[in-house]
Amino acid sequence: MNTTIYPKHTPWGAPHSTRFVAEGIVRYTTGGHGGYWLSPERVASMPDGLRPKELEADCGVWFEEDEQWTLVALAFPMYFAEDVIQAALRTVLNWMPEVWEAWTGETVTPAMSHRRAREVFLEQHKNDQIVVAAFGSWDKTVPKGMVGVVAVTGGRSAGTLNPPETFWLVDETEYADARKQPGYTGDFVIDPARHQSWSREVLVKAA
Repeated sequence: MNTTIYPKHTPWGAPHSTRFVAEGIVRYTTGGHGGYWLSPERVASMPDGLRPKELEADCGVWFEEDEQWTLVALAFPMYFAEDVIQAALRTVLNWMPEVWEAWTGETVTPAMSHRRAREVFLEQHKNDQIVVAAFGSWDKTVPKGMVGVVAVTGGRSAGTLNPPETFWLVDETEYADARKQPGYTGDFVIDPARHQSWSREVLVKAA
């Protein structure tokens, strides 16, 4: 008999849809976000490494749809298609390497994980100007054929920025080609000796 009491509200607002995957496993969507809810019994049965460390007693646990859904899929693969499981494995390895290590006991190297590679990159360039925002030549403040960029020392790490901001113009071909290079981490390093500085006042006037 199904005795689980399911939530009628989510951390992201009122549900737009509810899909019962299995006893104690529910997929919710809302107007802006979504994810899975697992009952306390389901959470307790999750493998070590995938099970959240901090639990709300008797309330179950929410797993948002961007990354945390992977924990649900990998803990209960019998309820998910093979392509979903493979996507979950790639996501955890690339973006949640600490979870992979706790779950498998395997050390994740930079060659295996995008996030590990980026951590190494940011450490190597912690004193350099790294781009955190870019404006193409479609912007009226940017010359044709160039990309206007905003950079800070060390770039964006763990969601934080290290001011002050600096402003530069980069050839748009160079900027685009950087994304095609093997091992690209999503970060572009400014060379002050080669890249042209860009006036902050230009951005202020355009705002």
